[in-house]
Amino acid sequence: MTTPEYKPVKKAHAENEYTPYMIEEMGKCANDFFYFCKYIKIVHPDYGKVTFVPRWYQKEILEKIINNRNFIGLASRQVGKCVFRDTPITVRNKTTGETKDVRIDEFYNDLD
Repeated sequence: MTTPEYKPVKKAHAENEYTPYMIEEMGKCANDFFYFCKYIKIVHPDYGKVTFVPRWYQKEILEKIINNRNFIGLASRQVGKCVFRDTPITVRNKTTGETKDVRIDEFYNDLD
């Protein structure tokens, strides 16, 4: 069975008519987060909207979060979990002490 075209989310408290296929899909999504991932779209700078396919380490973290009510994850700030190219950062020259506000992609390109 093929997946139907994606339709916009309906407004809250609106009367919704669900097909048997939609009800079956909602049940699968409710019981399996990774099945639900096939409906998650992310915006890629080169390809536009693409389906989210978690990498092995993302899947490992998500499984721990799903299976453990109290989860604390230790992760560094620098790994780019929520960083866009135009994220502003402040950098300081250790020699002169001068600080400068730049976009993170400018800083990355200046490292070369």
